Amino acid sequence: MRKDENVNKEEMLRHLSLNNENIKFMISYEESASKSLFDLLASILSKALTLIFMLNGGAAVAILAFLGKVISDDTKYLYGILWSLMALSVGVLMAALTAAFSYISQHYYCQLLETNLSFLKLALQAEIETSKGKVLDVSGLPSHECVNKLREQGDKWRDYAIYSEIGALIMFFVAIIVFVITFRCY
Repeated sequence: MRKDENVNKEEMLRHLSLNNENIKFMISYEESASKSLFDLLASILSKALTLIFMLNGGAAVAILAFLGKVISDDTKYLYGILWSLMALSVGVLMAALTAAFSYISQHYYCQLLETNLSFLKLALQAEIETSKGKVLDVSGLPSHECVNKLREQGDKWRDYAIYSEIGALIMFFVAIIVFVITFRCY
């Protein structure tokens, strides 16, 4: 047997030194931990998005109401108000992007979880026992590179979601600063 054939066979077969009860516990733990984490993240995301939408959207409505009075009195504040509205609109857009990026990130993390659960379920079904533990044929499972790529993609999209949420908050503050400067300087 050549060295290449030996490496491929070792990649396809993996020893697992756990008994069935431990594997069942790990599957149960992975599923419940994943559900708890997902519920927590969904709650945090929901509250954060609601807050950002309310901040930017509410401020935009208030500025629009104020715009009617300002235009009838004096137009010198018009550009500052429009820039404030633009910043608030970009903030709302960034909050919407946060939701989309979070969804994509969660999709990759769910795929990663399914891969881990597939391995554990395969281990539960394995019937070949050795002194080192169970022998698993993992040729049908995704490779380590694929699992790492799923994790990296999930992390990348999660970072995008975080950055866009921070950007939405920054746009709110920029709009407020522009609005205040508009009325202080004129």
